[in-house]
Amino acid sequence: MNVQKLIRKYFLSIDKKHCWIIFSGSLPPNINSDFYAGLIKKIKTNHFYIKCALDTDEEPLKKGILSSPNLIKPNFYELERFTNNKIKKFSHLSIIGENLINSGIEYILITLGKKGAIGFSKDDVFWAKHPIVKPKSSVGCGDVFLSGFLHKISSGNSFEKSLQFAVGCGTAKVQQEGTKMPQISEVKKILKDVSVVSCRPVPYELKKLFLLRDFE
Repeated sequence: MNVQKLIRKYFLSIDKKHCWIIFSGSLPPNINSDFYAGLIKKIKTNHFYIKCALDTDEEPLKKGILSSPNLIKPNFYELERFTNNKIKKFSHLSIIGENLINSGIEYILITLGKKGAIGFSKDDVFWAKHPIVKPKSSVGCGDVFLSGFLHKISSGNSFEKSLQFAVGCGTAKVQQEGTKMPQISEVKKILKDVSVVSCRPVPYELKKLFLLRDFE
């Protein structure tokens, strides 16, 4: 069965009311870099009830953004590669985020490693910070972060609460060995210490982080 038939078959089995499709990861060497872009464009044209999230890097990200996915989730350094420039100030990041939102992207989630995440939407810009924890494995943290956000936002929660939950999920995951997933009880335990602050105005602490560029 080819890829198009497999995708078509999948469309028939999904929940049309609350549906996100995530395009994530690097593409194999024999797949064109516009593969994600083409699929996103087809979905948005033929299946308006489906929302698309894009979590990738370099050319697949650059070309995928041109198809206006509903959400993108680059980390800080992936976003720099997308722009081909170093982001030295929050004001630079803000311009990039606003331009992407104006291009038709609904949510932009920028992960900052141990410094949390910044989220852009049409109406808000937030910085979510998590407590200091002892990391065991970063494998899958981005995937858990994105899954947590989509779970909350598709359940009718606010952008702010969804971002907070996403950071709580990612933080709970980093405390697990290897690919082990955290329990919801572990996420809830961390969640109470995840703070979300508005970036309008920009917090001084966040301005300082951009000078240090410490987002691993």
